Amino acid sequence: MKKKHNATLGRPQRRMWVAVVLTLSMSLSAFAQTGFLDVEEAYWGAPYILTAAEAGIINGYPTQEDGVFRFDPENPVSKQESLAMIYRTLQSAGLLQEETDLAGSFAQQLNAAGVAEWARLYAAYGFRYEYVTAGDFLNAGAATLAPRQLIATWAAKAMNYETASVAALPYADGAKISDEAFVYTDALYRNQIMTGDNKGNLNPLDGIRRVEFAAVCTRLLEDAERMAQTPQAARKLQDSLILHSGTVKSVQASSRRLQLQTADGSIQSVRLSPDATVLMDGREVSASDLAALENKFVSISCLMGAGRQVLIDTGVRVQKGWIESLSSEDDYGVLTLSTEDGMLIRYCYDDETLADVTIRRGIDVSLIADGAYVLEIK
Repeated sequence: MKKKHNATLGRPQRRMWVAVVLTLSMSLSAFAQTGFLDVEEAYWGAPYILTAAEAGIINGYPTQEDGVFRFDPENPVSKQESLAMIYRTLQSAGLLQEETDLAGSFAQQLNAAGVAEWARLYAAYGFRYEYVTAGDFLNAGAATLAPRQLIATWAAKAMNYETASVAALPYADGAKISDEAFVYTDALYRNQIMTGDNKGNLNPLDGIRRVEFAAVCTRLLEDAERMAQTPQAARKLQDSLILHSGTVKSVQASSRRLQLQTADGSIQSVRLSPDATVLMDGREVSASDLAALENKFVSISCLMGAGRQVLIDTGVRVQKGWIESLSSEDDYGVLTLSTEDGMLIRYCYDDETLADVTIRRGIDVSLIADGAYVLEIK
């Protein structure tokens, strides 16, 4: 009886040993394919992880096997780990302004933030080039988790992305994004760096996972390379038009925030920059005047580059004045109209604009505009 009992116990032990061998074999196969023990080739984030690792942006954790590392892709990233990866992304893209270790110059800020010794180089660079502030560590130290909206702010500032006078986000939880982070999150969304989850949420206060950060850094690197290869196209963004239309569902006048329902029924969170002049139907208005837009159909537009200006129109309108300046793009031109009451308003025109005159600087005109677009010039 005792003999049988021992024999019964022996069989599962052999099966367990076989299972361990198979698991180890599969793990080593994953390591050979992706460079990390715990990242399978079929995993959705594997291409991002591999690219970021090859660029020196991310590192793995050592295991008991020599030369074999794990990545822990689903684990959250701390603030100081985030700063390390942003720094290495800039370094890999050739965008670092200097590689000097600045930790000694920012010792007070680093100590107050609780930055570990290994991360002080990366955090100090952020302090020096002002994409990191002491307030980013006010309620918790550098070893705590990095919220997505903070990552968006750091990354957009580090990359010197231009912020728009009209920032608009399609996230279902866009109202939860802070005023400060909103324009930087918009910059990352416009550049297709941070796109939200499969339910249409950003989850701005949640920590970002290691695999998600690998994806963000890979996209930042690709965007930097694209801009370096096509500098002329990058410069043309200075006159890029941003235009949104829909029905205003709600207004927070004090923070210049609107909820806009578009033609397809989706909701966009919109924020108008506090440093931008807002022109509503051709007249300058204050933030308190925005409350009058509730339940109205509007077009909200801005042009990137010089002249921080937001145009809000509730329909087609006539403007009179003279053309103060002109610039042009491949597919449209930009004119600055000096109106009879002293306003400077920037409009776009293209091949479909009807013109009874040769469009040139200094001439008196009357124009019919639909939002940012000129329909007709006389």
